[in-house]
Amino acid sequence: MKVLQINSNNSGGTAKATARLHAALNLIGVDSNILSKDDFPLAHEKTFQLIKNKITSKMAAKIKSFAARIWLKFYNKKNGEPFSVLPCFNDNINAAAEKILPDIIHLQWIGDGFMAPETIKNFKKPVLMTLHDSGIFTGGCHFPLQCTRYQDSCGSCPALNSNNANDLSYQILKRKKNALLNSKLTLVSPSRWMAECAKKSSLFCNADIEIIPNGIDLKIFKPLDKSYAKRVLSLPENKKILLFGALRYNDFPIKGYPFLISALQKLSCHKNEYEIATFGSAAKNDEIENLGFKTHSFGRLNDEISLALLYAAADIFITPSMTESFGLTALEAIACGTPVAAFAVGGIPDIIEDKFNGILAHPFDESELAAGIEWIIGYNDRYLKLSSNARAKAEKEFDIIDVARKYQLLYNKLLCN
Repeated sequence: MKVLQINSNNSGGTAKATARLHAALNLIGVDSNILSKDDFPLAHEKTFQLIKNKITSKMAAKIKSFAARIWLKFYNKKNGEPFSVLPCFNDNINAAAEKILPDIIHLQWIGDGFMAPETIKNFKKPVLMTLHDSGIFTGGCHFPLQCTRYQDSCGSCPALNSNNANDLSYQILKRKKNALLNSKLTLVSPSRWMAECAKKSSLFCNADIEIIPNGIDLKIFKPLDKSYAKRVLSLPENKKILLFGALRYNDFPIKGYPFLISALQKLSCHKNEYEIATFGSAAKNDEIENLGFKTHSFGRLNDEISLALLYAAADIFITPSMTESFGLTALEAIACGTPVAAFAVGGIPDIIEDKFNGILAHPFDESELAAGIEWIIGYNDRYLKLSSNARAKAEKEFDIIDVARKYQLLYNKLLCN
């Protein structure tokens, strides 16, 4: 069986999930391949292909993305969250896919003007899509938050700061409906919450949705002796290390950086006991240091071994996101035996059980989040139990090989229909 995974970007949580599933599928005997507009660093060169075009593939992708984004110039977006428009030109993906001769097409993340909905309809092989965010069933936003207009027709879009009922979001969702309504597209959600959102949408309200979580390599992400891990990373062994990080978290308000600052303000009495470690894009660590906390910035970690070492060194991982379709960083943390403090939003409750392997604060109560952090690391015996439970949860539900086998069963089911 040959599976073609299509993913438009090569960084962030979706790229990680795609690469991990790709590797695991090949390990269990499924011939997995990746098609993308960018180099995919975790995929073997024989199983990865760039989309070819008359112009160099990267240049073509940039031109098409720019042409699609022209429409956004007419709107004064009021937040920094991603908003994906649809391609204005032929995306050439169907032709590229046919050359690989797959039995199954598996769509991962296809936003930012990468793939037209008409392309999905025209694939000649069974197609499934993993819902890494809400982008496929909205008029362009990837996380609607409090907006429910995608449950009808979009329009008057808050993300576009628009009061026009027939705005760009309305036109995009209308085009998606024309192409995909009553299609044979099979949907997979990594979390219960994302599945519920899709079921409430006007596009997929009648669809059957499988729930298969994202997985992780438990041989890489694993507990290590904390003192050892801290020494390797030059972190103090006699301090509690509070870890926070996400790709480009300063650019995306949805990652909740201001909530972290507010929670740390309430923990300032512990500034001589706690130190802060961050990873991801260039952090505004001066905001944290102004609160009196010593801060260690690790920047963007491009290899999983270094990232796993940092999780293992941390005493707690904090993810104050406003929502998450799944919560991959929370999974990485618990696999390393590090309890997590988070808000009870999105897919996070599928990973974190309150007072079992971390704490779930009510959204968006910074005082409760701060109290939860103190509760987790307040007593050693309780902490050790939380840490043990965290690893056990990862082993039971999120082993990437088990996840790959679930997808393999679904692929076989689609081929038999």
